[in-house]
Order: sequence, then structure tokens, then C-alpha cells
Amino acid sequence: MVETSKLPAEEQQIVAWVEQAIGAVRHIAREGRWRPSWNVDAHCDGRDIALHVRGARQGDWPPMPLSYECEVFRLFERCGVRVPHVHGFIPKLPAIVMDRAAGAPDLSRAASEADREAVRQQLIEQMLLIHRADPEGMARIGAVRPPDDDEAALSYFRLIERLFTENRVAPTPAVEFVRRWINRSIPANPDGVRPITVDAAQFIFEGDQLTAMLDFEFAGLGDYHTDLAALRIRNRAEYIGEIDDLLHAYAAASGVAPDYHRIRFHTAVIAILTPLQVARELATGPQGIDYHEYMVWNAFCVLIALDCISEMQGWDRETFEVPLPSPSRQAIPAQVLAQRLAASGSDDEFSRYQAEKSARVVGYLAKAALYQPQFDTDYLEDCAALLGVRPADWVEADHLLETRICAEDPADDEAFVRLFTRRYLRECFLLADPSDRKNHEQITTRMKPIGGQRAAG
Repeated sequence: MVETSKLPAEEQQIVAWVEQAIGAVRHIAREGRWRPSWNVDAHCDGRDIALHVRGARQGDWPPMPLSYECEVFRLFERCGVRVPHVHGFIPKLPAIVMDRAAGAPDLSRAASEADREAVRQQLIEQMLLIHRADPEGMARIGAVRPPDDDEAALSYFRLIERLFTENRVAPTPAVEFVRRWINRSIPANPDGVRPITVDAAQFIFEGDQLTAMLDFEFAGLGDYHTDLAALRIRNRAEYIGEIDDLLHAYAAASGVAPDYHRIRFHTAVIAILTPLQVARELATGPQGIDYHEYMVWNAFCVLIALDCISEMQGWDRETFEVPLPSPSRQAIPAQVLAQRLAASGSDDEFSRYQAEKSARVVGYLAKAALYQPQFDTDYLEDCAALLGVRPADWVEADHLLETRICAEDPADDEAFVRLFTRRYLRECFLLADPSDRKNHEQITTRMKPIGGQRAAG
């Protein structure tokens, strides 16, 4: 039994729920990540039970409540998908209590290529189980049914787009441009609606076995090419394999050749979902969010969306050269503070995570002190070339750009893509942390084209 009197209130609620519903709690620890989640060790009837407690995100998103995701887990388990068994839901937190499956993400950690290939084949099988599930089952648990097959292409996007338009507090010209481009570029969907997970291909494995599919908060009904597109984005954070090989494997297993145009389109759509969702938080900085993490997501996701538009249009990509740093009185003190924060000791995983993130924020500010003055000048000059007038500062620039974007002249599309690509290449440079290999690769690696296309530029 754990001593609950010294635990935070949310952990006291978890312990009370588990001990009433499952058995005695022997240990509880919050994970070191941006999202509230805990691992719990319980004991019942002479056996140990490893549990994972998945809390809700902070802020206004996702558009569906956590209780909906709980029902998606249960539905997929009934469909034979390898998901952790759900023991129940804690409404007051809220949180899902499920089995803690063994394994880890990222196939780059696999012991051999044979293990990787075995897990990849199982991933395709699991995705097909989801795509072949009864759409009515998803509708019964609360998934929004699109009004027609073509609108199914954007069913998941519409929910998040509504939150963005209702809650925005400041101009976000790049996000607004991509949003409007998407609405002008919707491809036909002759395949009808199917269950999809949107933020797809999240799984863990052990050896040559895929042990669990995870994270269904965006699951719904739509075009299954959405999940094929998600493979491209997931592969940047957690290695799966060569995307074209995965798409060929899916085609072989399903008997249907994928539509590469729709995959490219949905890659842009999925990429812009996070910037749509974090726009208000980035503009207001509310307490309780991992602001640095949101900045990282926003920067590289906008860049992915822009690169996908270039890929679809056949435009050469913009490139980026690091300028000489500007003299700054703030850079060295910020670097010293970042080093001290990184070296500070913490007793538990979550506290260490918070210290590491604080060090990265200060490291970002130190880098920005050296490069942001030149980047701001470059941005204003880019805006002047497009607008015909030089804005006084970045605030006016964002207002003027968004006004021009709302005119929705397709003749401006390439110029906007090039301007915003340069802007977000600069932002990604500032946010890239060479001391964190995964962070650095995710932010600085450009999206690889699919279907035999080559990235020019």
C-alpha cells in the first residue's frame, strides 16, 4: 500500500479508484512527458497488475473528450485490434485506466532488421483491422459521420478547424494560409468513410512482436488515406521504415493501390492540425502547458504542411543558410542558466523532465538572442517583397499578410509558400537542440517525397 497523504490530489484520486476497482496500489509515478500520465503497480488475488493511467491533454483540444477515446479503445479491442485492455474511466480527473503493455516505440531500437520487418507487417495488419471495422460502431460511440463521401476527406479536420476559428486571438498567417489552401484543394473520395485514427501508427513492440496500438483521441470516420499519410509524420518522431515500402505493403495486404495524391494532401492536413490547436496557447501562454513543446510542434508541423503543398504543386523547395550571429549581451547569461538547469538534479522522472524542458527554453532564448534580430529583418524584407510595403514590425507583418491571404488569390500561393517556408526554417533552426538527437532530427529533417518524386531545392 502506498502512503497517499503526501501524494498530489490527482494521484490520490487514482489510487482511490484503483484500490476500489482493481486492488491494492503498491507504487504510482507520473511519467516524464508533457501529457499527464501515470504508471501504477497494483496487486489483486495474488498477482501483480501493471497499469497505465492516461490523463487528458491541457487546453481546448482534442475536440472529443477523453471518455470518447476510452470507448474507442474498447471498440477496437472487440474488433481484434491489439490494444491495452481498459479497466475503467475516472471522470473527475479525467483519465483512462488500462493495462500497461510491454514494449517501446521506435523501430530504430529493434535488435535486427528481421524484427523490424516482422513488426511492420503486424502494423499493416492492425491498421487494416481498424479500416475494415464497421463504421456504424464508430458512429454509435460518438464519431461524427460526414454528410457525404467527399466531405469525409476532412471530417477530422472540421472539428479542429472549428475550435481554431472560434478561439483565435491573434493573426497566424501561415496557419491561415494552409487552412484556406486545404479547403480549396479537397480531393474526391470514392472509397466512402471508414474508421480511421488520424494520428496513426502509434504502437509499441518487444522483440519481433507488436504488443499494442496506442493513442486514439483523434479517431473517427473518414478517408483511410489519412492514416497512410500519418505514417509519414510518425516516421519522423518514431522510426518505422521507408514510407514507400510501407505503402506497397499496405497495398499488397489490402488488395487496393493507394492514391498518392490523396496521401500527399492528407499529410498537409494532418501536419496543420497541431498548429491549429495550439494557436491560442502560443498567443496567450496559459499556465499548465508545455509551451516549449508547443513551439516545437508548431514550427516543424507548419513546415511539413508547406513542404507537402510544394510537393503537390511541383515547386522547388526553399532552403536555408545560417547567418552570422549578432552580438548580444543576453546570450552568455542565458547559456549559463541553461547549463545550470540541465545539471540540476531531481528525484523523480517528471521533475527531471520539467528541469530539462526549462533548460531547453533558456537554450532557445540564448540562440534567439544571437540570431533573431537578423531573422526579423529577413522576415520583414520578405513581407515587403510580397506586399509592396515594408511592415514596421512582425506584428504588423502578420496582420497585413493575413489580410492578403483572406483575399484567396491562388496566384499568390507559391509566393506565400516560399515566404512562410523561409520563416519556419528559421524558427526550426532556433528550436533545434543538438544535444537531443531526436529533437534535432525531427525539427531539421525535411519531409521526404513519396511515390518516386524527388525534392528539388
